[in-house]
Amino acid sequence: MLDGDRVYLREKCAVCGKCTETCYAGALIAAGKQMTVDEVMEVVLRDRIFYDFSSGGVTLSGGDPVVQHDFSRAILERCKSEKLHTAIETSANCDWNDLAALLPVTGHDHDGY
Repeated sequence: MLDGDRVYLREKCAVCGKCTETCYAGALIAAGKQMTVDEVMEVVLRDRIFYDFSSGGVTLSGGDPVVQHDFSRAILERCKSEKLHTAIETSANCDWNDLAALLPVTGHDHDGY
C-alpha cells in the first residue's frame, strides 16, 4: 500500500506467484505453465500431418527462446530427430554463445529437415 493505494512494485517481484493467489480483484494472473520437453513434443506432434502436408515446421518465439537456451535446444533437437524443420525468432539481444548453441539445430539440414 502506498498512500492508501495498492501498488505493484515489479522490481520486488520474486516470481513466486503468491500475488496471483491473493489478488482481491483477480487482476493478477499467472499465464502459461511449466512443461517438460516430452510434454511440449506431445503437443507439437499432434500437428504432424500439417507439417508433412505443408512442409512447415516448428518455430520457437516470444519471449525469446535464447533466454531458455538449454530448454530450447532440447526441443529443437527432438524436432530434428522427428525430421521437423525448425526455426527460432529472436531479438539476438543475448550472449552469443547461447545463440550459437541453437544454430546447429535450426533450419534445414542436408536431409532436408
